[in-house]
Amino acid sequence: MKKQAVVMRMLFVLLAVGFVLLSCDTPIGNDPETYYTVTFNINGGSGTVPAVQTESPGFVIMLPSGKGLTKTGYDFGGWNTAADGTGTNYAANTAYTVTGNITLYAQWDNPTVTFNINGGDGTPPEAQTVSMGTVITLPFGDGFLKVGYIFEGWNTRPGGSGINYDAGSSYTVNGSTTLYAKWEEDLLNTSLANKLIWLQTNAVSGGSYTLVVDADESIAPHTLSYSNRNDITIILKGIDANQTVSLSSNGSMFTVGNGNTLILDENITLKGNDNNDKSLVMVGRGGTLVMNNGSTITGNTATTYGGGVYVEDSGSFTMNGGEISGNTARYGGGVYVSDNGTFTMESGGINGNTASYGGGVRVADSGTFTMSNGEISGNTATSGGGVYVSDSGTFTVNGGEISGNTARYGGGVYLWGNFTMSNGEISGNTATSGGGVYLWGNFTMSNGEISGNTSSSSGGGVHVSSNGTFTMESGEISGNTASDGSGGGVNVFRDGTFTMNGGEISGNTALDYGGGVRVTGIFIMNSGKITGNTTTSHGGGVCVFGTFTMSNGKITGNTALDYGGGVYVSNDGTYIMESGEITGNTASDGSGGGVYVFGTFTMNVGEISGNTASTSGGGVFVYGTGTFTMSGGEISGNITAESGGGVYVSRSGIFDKTSGTITGYANDAINGNVVKDSNGDIINDRGHAVYVYTSYNSNKRKENTAGQGLNLSFDGTAEPQTYSGEWDY
Repeated sequence: MKKQAVVMRMLFVLLAVGFVLLSCDTPIGNDPETYYTVTFNINGGSGTVPAVQTESPGFVIMLPSGKGLTKTGYDFGGWNTAADGTGTNYAANTAYTVTGNITLYAQWDNPTVTFNINGGDGTPPEAQTVSMGTVITLPFGDGFLKVGYIFEGWNTRPGGSGINYDAGSSYTVNGSTTLYAKWEEDLLNTSLANKLIWLQTNAVSGGSYTLVVDADESIAPHTLSYSNRNDITIILKGIDANQTVSLSSNGSMFTVGNGNTLILDENITLKGNDNNDKSLVMVGRGGTLVMNNGSTITGNTATTYGGGVYVEDSGSFTMNGGEISGNTARYGGGVYVSDNGTFTMESGGINGNTASYGGGVRVADSGTFTMSNGEISGNTATSGGGVYVSDSGTFTVNGGEISGNTARYGGGVYLWGNFTMSNGEISGNTATSGGGVYLWGNFTMSNGEISGNTSSSSGGGVHVSSNGTFTMESGEISGNTASDGSGGGVNVFRDGTFTMNGGEISGNTALDYGGGVRVTGIFIMNSGKITGNTTTSHGGGVCVFGTFTMSNGKITGNTALDYGGGVYVSNDGTYIMESGEITGNTASDGSGGGVYVFGTFTMNVGEISGNTASTSGGGVFVYGTGTFTMSGGEISGNITAESGGGVYVSRSGIFDKTSGTITGYANDAINGNVVKDSNGDIINDRGHAVYVYTSYNSNKRKENTAGQGLNLSFDGTAEPQTYSGEWDY
């Protein structure tokens, strides 16, 4: 029994220990393992949401950068514990210690423009945080500086190779960015010569350098070309007052090399030598010259090309202002534009220069000159006082003024090449021929004015020489004078062609033939008006020695002292009238108020009306062996004091009416042609409609209206003279 009790007692102890062991499955003194989640919410943005991160307490994670996350009009600005940004901010790409479950919200900020003074000293401008698309004004350089440098605005890159923005300019915010101050070395405190030497060593490709001149100075010729570097801009300007840079020895003061630019800015004068042999400024191939207001090129003589400026092949010259004056050369006293060179004149003046060809400007073959504004005035040449354009050269005038120039041929412009004028003024120029323009080439005038020019011989406004062509779409040729010659407005020489599609030739004066126009070549009038012109001789409006075709338009209100108030057709001339009007013209002391025919005049359609002659032929006077043929149109309301109110035909002339209407006062007192004296008294029996003066005292008359179905003819060249039709007498 005793042994059995011991065994039971041991079993009981073992059971107790086992129970304790089974009930204690966690080591004594250790807590269970804990994990927390960090969740990311892109808070209205777009893109891939960063993955949830689950880590144990105290674990350090790196917050997402936000790459690939966007929200229109905003920049990603990190993370915050609250969606509205009122919680704790955490920057992207920074360490974050996990302390519990949390959601971090993407923060979306308005973009910020930050200003970096880029090595300068002082206070940077305050950063500007604004809504996307806002236009801000970029700050000026107040409050900061960099010793030895000039502040020149802002750039998107520290080295200045990005996009430039001027201080004070408008900038549209399209995202957060940093703009860097742009610094240019201040070369103020040394001579211009030393500054130019410094550039030879220190200029860098793409650089812009302002060379300030604070005193008058003389320099030797200098070439703006830099070994293994290009796209370099040099700005030359004076301060305090105008500063003059004189040429100390012969040659070009500046030769602008390929890919480089010289800008002449305010208060600077380049002065050459009157015994020089080169242009004062040579714009080399691929080089660029710019002149701004307040700059001057003056006082230089070149033995051949371009006293002031020579623009070589592929060179470019833009004149925004300033003045080129007092220079001399054989070709292009002020400016010479070589083959494939380009000259653009936006403003400024080219004045008082002298050359044999092109006192102001000479444009060579394939050269281009575009004038949008400015003035070319007071220049002198043998040909082309203002501008001379060579064969294949191109001259375009969109505005500006060419005035007061003098030449033997082409006071304003002398043309071999192509000239287009859409606006502007050629006025007050003087020449022997072609006071305004003398052309062998092609001239198209779509607008503008050629006025107040004078020639002593032919073409007060325009002289069109052999094979030259002038097309007038619009504009005005007015107030010009051929003081001792012909063609007050226009003179078209043999083989030259003038086509008038619009515009007006008015108020011009010639001593001899053609107050408005004299034609020995070809004139085609499709529209427009020739009006108010005057001559003391023949053809107040038009004098024709060549061929004149009138398809439309008006010749009106012109005056000739002698013959042909509107039109004079010489014995070699031909006038074809397809339509249009010849009205209100006057032969104040002679015959042919509307038309005087010594050559051939064919009237198919149109109107000759309201003209006046002091002697005979109020509408038409046919002289000598002249021929007038009428197959349509109307001759009405013309007045003469002696004979032939509508038409007068001399004894050797030819008159043939097969259609059309010639009115007569005898049965049409309102519209009829009429013969009446200076007192207004009607004179009958002198041919109100038609009067033919024959050789045999059997003069023929038509007093009543000769309408469409009434034919009349007379041939004074036949032996004997012949006539037919329903004559009244």
